[in-house]
Amino acid sequence: MRWRIRFIHARRPDISNLDALPFPAWDLIDVEKYKKIWREHHGYYSMNMVTTRGCPYHCNWCAKPIWGQRYNSRSAENVAAEMKWLKENFAPDHIWFADDIFGLKPNWVEKFAELLRENNSAIPFKCLKRADLVTEKTALALAKAGCKTVWLGAESGSQKILDAMDKGDKVEDIYRAAELLHKNGIEVGFFLQFGYPGEGWDDVQKTLKMVRECAPDDIGISVSYPFPGTKFFERVKMELGEKQNWVDSDDLAMLYHGPFPQAFYRVLHGRVHHEFRMRRAWRKRDLRGMIRAPYYLLGMARAEMRLRSFLR
Repeated sequence: MRWRIRFIHARRPDISNLDALPFPAWDLIDVEKYKKIWREHHGYYSMNMVTTRGCPYHCNWCAKPIWGQRYNSRSAENVAAEMKWLKENFAPDHIWFADDIFGLKPNWVEKFAELLRENNSAIPFKCLKRADLVTEKTALALAKAGCKTVWLGAESGSQKILDAMDKGDKVEDIYRAAELLHKNGIEVGFFLQFGYPGEGWDDVQKTLKMVRECAPDDIGISVSYPFPGTKFFERVKMELGEKQNWVDSDDLAMLYHGPFPQAFYRVLHGRVHHEFRMRRAWRKRDLRGMIRAPYYLLGMARAEMRLRSFLR
């Protein structure tokens, strides 16, 4: 008689009480070597922290392979205690909060800022937030907590595209968030995404206008990427060719039939960066950037001509 043994790999229950987890085992890392490499490449030394798991929003292109729609957060007290521990034991110059959304719960950021001030444990940091979650109250609290940079998933300056993505926020939210953060002395980064189905020339122009008018301090550009398991992937999977993933993370290859040819997005990438760098140089009175302004202007003009050739 033969017996068959089946191993069922059931999903373990999620840990909802994240405060019960120990702080990361930085003692297992050669911190001095880590610090040396950071300072050699960036001029400062940064460490990472994570305060949440998951995201409750529904952007239809975003991969949620681990936590899904669940959202669990550490308490402000627990996170402030870890930052105090890092400051006393490793003295980093900077903290990078790797959460998809930092400080989503009401009054979390305000409480966090208060605790850091009470314990003299603030460290300059950067984090990610949704534009519609940035209010006057949270922007002020972020500044008090020592926030240096907030990256916003702006994606597009076209409301039509944001709605198609199921982003759940408005273009006006992006403008307002950038204004409030700048008002409180916080740098702003924009994540931008081109090539989403239905995006036309007018939508691209609206995104360029948004970058021009909001004047972010940094930008990151990608093309829409179909992650398996997402609503977006299901929409375009019949258009995928032989190449179904990127070899390099900065590859601007279109894996499906986008609104424009792949070459369009490579040219657009340069077009956006030329204008952005030129305007940033003048805005910040960056002498080195200002000297390169003619180069940026020429590159922008050439790219614009090539982009318009695609329309013809």
